Amino acid sequence: FNLENLAGREVIYKEPFVCRGGKEKCDRKCEINRIVIEGKTYPFGGACDRYYNQLRRHEEYDVGALDLVELREKLVFEKYADGKLQGRPASGPGGRTVGINRSLLTNTYYPLYFHFFSRLGYTVIHDAEVSEDGIDRRGAAFCYPAEISHGVFESLLKRDPDILFMPHIKAVYLANRANVAVTCPIVHAEPSYLKSAFDELKTKKLLTPVLDFSAGYRSQEKVFVDIGISLGHSRKDSREAYRAAVAILEEMLDEFKEAGRKAIQRLESEPGAVGIVLFGRAYNAFTKLGNKGIPHKFASRGYFVIPCDFLDFESQQAPEHVYWGAGEIIVKAAKLVGRHPSLFGTYITNFSCGPDSFLVDFFRKEMGRKPSLTLELDNHTADVGIDTRIEAFLDIVKSYIEISRRRPAEPGASFKIAHTANTGNRIRIIDSDGKRYKLTSPRVHMLVPSMMDNCSRAVTAVLRRRGIKADAVPDPTREEFNIGLGFTSGKECLPAAITTGSLIKYLRTRPDSDELLVYFMPGDSGPCRFGSYYVMMQNIVEKLRIRDVAFLSLSQEDGYMGFGTATTLRLWQSIVLTDVLEEMYAALLVLAKDVDGAKAVFDSAVDRIIDSLEHEKWAGVEKSLAACAQALAGIEKKAALDDVPMVSLINEMYVRRNNFARQHIVERLAERGIILRVAGLHEWLYYVDFVVKKKLVQKAVLANRIRKTLETYPKRRFEKRIKDILARSGLYEYRLVDVEKVFNNAKDLIPQTLICESILITGTTITELIEDVSGVISIQPFGCMPGRVGEAVISRRLSENKLTCAEEPELVRDVMKEFPYLPFLTLEVDGQVFTQGIEAKLEAFCLQVERLHAKTRKEKARQAFS
Repeated sequence: FNLENLAGREVIYKEPFVCRGGKEKCDRKCEINRIVIEGKTYPFGGACDRYYNQLRRHEEYDVGALDLVELREKLVFEKYADGKLQGRPASGPGGRTVGINRSLLTNTYYPLYFHFFSRLGYTVIHDAEVSEDGIDRRGAAFCYPAEISHGVFESLLKRDPDILFMPHIKAVYLANRANVAVTCPIVHAEPSYLKSAFDELKTKKLLTPVLDFSAGYRSQEKVFVDIGISLGHSRKDSREAYRAAVAILEEMLDEFKEAGRKAIQRLESEPGAVGIVLFGRAYNAFTKLGNKGIPHKFASRGYFVIPCDFLDFESQQAPEHVYWGAGEIIVKAAKLVGRHPSLFGTYITNFSCGPDSFLVDFFRKEMGRKPSLTLELDNHTADVGIDTRIEAFLDIVKSYIEISRRRPAEPGASFKIAHTANTGNRIRIIDSDGKRYKLTSPRVHMLVPSMMDNCSRAVTAVLRRRGIKADAVPDPTREEFNIGLGFTSGKECLPAAITTGSLIKYLRTRPDSDELLVYFMPGDSGPCRFGSYYVMMQNIVEKLRIRDVAFLSLSQEDGYMGFGTATTLRLWQSIVLTDVLEEMYAALLVLAKDVDGAKAVFDSAVDRIIDSLEHEKWAGVEKSLAACAQALAGIEKKAALDDVPMVSLINEMYVRRNNFARQHIVERLAERGIILRVAGLHEWLYYVDFVVKKKLVQKAVLANRIRKTLETYPKRRFEKRIKDILARSGLYEYRLVDVEKVFNNAKDLIPQTLICESILITGTTITELIEDVSGVISIQPFGCMPGRVGEAVISRRLSENKLTCAEEPELVRDVMKEFPYLPFLTLEVDGQVFTQGIEAKLEAFCLQVERLHAKTRKEKARQAFS
């Protein structure tokens, strides 16, 4: 080409047109620009490559045959729904309609729901129109799929169904599953936040069962039969309807697998052919409502696009560390794709997706050297950026195939990471050479992350009492946070970055590099991300090839203990008393006349108590507690505990107890004369015991339930004794944790089966506000799933539920005449200083707290006088 001609070339834009979809009958209605250059018209734009292929490449593909993602959606909502509706209904309920939200896992389970209700005689309706007004009604900053849920739900409500079927889905079914296969909190709690957002549901007939498919689809027969009976149908008709629906669902899932096998067979029969496996969930990767036309973009370029759940991944090695059902599918399918020469992965995720902040890393680990594409979508993602990244990815794939053909990869040197083995109360550490050690071995060094300096110090004192060489990580600063960011993606929740940074800093500066280090990082079986922290850290240690670093991950099912009864109870004592000391410190900052002098007395008392925990029997610990309470009672105070406003700090247990993470908010509110009472760690442990005893945890075996029941009495006895002694200081008001009460106060808002902070956020706020405290701050890492569910539910329903659950109804009613909107504030922290917006909200919150405290004191005085 000639540069002068190119520079002088005139470009004319003609009137654009709307694409009619062609033979694929695409309904996106893309606007196509028409650009005229030297008399020739070039169409430009659109979600796919249709015009580029036909007019410039002179290529045309059978997109319908290549796009198995679109096939999947048609199977779910067409072929195996209306296409399988045969015969007459069992009974005629008068032409009533059942509305089902076209969101989340409905994108897989729709045939099951459709045929159950259809065979009972109902007309099933859904709506695929995403209403922006519906999205605007969400109660928290949810992920894109949850936004879509709000949008399509409003469209569904406009169709005025007689009944709404809104299930809480706890877990999914996976053949040969390795773990509990739970859903994320956003999926599990969908009916809860939709009910909070849409007031019109108060007049609707709602069906909101909890569905746990982990044991198979037939395991939920009783749940559906009970639904049928509640609607007036016989047990026989309801059972037959459900069994027929399950058979159709399983037939559809079989066709998924068959379609995947045929696609791979075709790829393997064509040398050089490449298939793109789309990773993600049914509600963001496999539906047009959420995938931004990405499957069509690949298919229009001539590539097979296969949903990851079409693959025969069940035979792959089970990832024991992944407890999300969708995550297990993704990791298993990634193992298959990573080894198949014709398959390459594209991962669709969403901004602020909690599970994917860890799963993307697990996915990439399985890909190894093989290139993959990750596309993070939200409501504002533009087509042009997606197109550019897809083109670049496909170019890289071509280069990778050519390089691999000419130069096969050489296997790397083997490396074994150290690990722990935990059977009952016997914990063994296996180093990188395979040698086994007891925790009490002189070579083993246990490191405990900071959960407030005093708590970590107390825990390590107890471990040293048992003969374990243990130390606590110092309270982290910005240095640890920045180190952690260097080894994480930045999308994980804040505690993951801080605890990772603390570990890496220690490894860089430790005096003995020959030690067998054990980093104490508790695990979990979901649905929160917390249980993935130690797995991510293991991957980092493995990638850095650091020898003899293991992780001790005790779980929710064993109450995060596992050290034997005596040590477990001493650990319990240390946690309860440091929780109380934390509250006393916050009170001291507000009440003491000489704060600096009071801090010195407090620090001396804490040192004595921790020394006593390590070296003395319980009688000696009690004496130390009594002496410290007496010393603290002698501090000169400018006000009594009841005279100043008090606020509860609740939600994520690490962030609320870490000074750097919470941005020293305890001290900041103390400057305003407000005591910030931090929810204790022992509250969470009581909650864990409660859900194990109630069989709400899938791995709650009988032995653990019995043990939890037997431990209840000594735990409560020690709690009472510790709190009774320390209350004598005048810095703490004696009260016992009542998890069952909190649980019951939240049960109408959050399903009991959602085992995470969501239920504690709602229950604690409803329980404590007005009667105990004058405000509640819910603090959480940015993107915290349980936190956002709790925020969405409680912020809209606090006032009415508070009235229902009040212990002092007359007081609450009188106060709420003036304060219908009670002080509740959600803070999301990401390691950075508070923004001006957060500062303004905090200031307004403090003013509300001060006013509510004054009003409550006045009402209490009036009622006492009358």
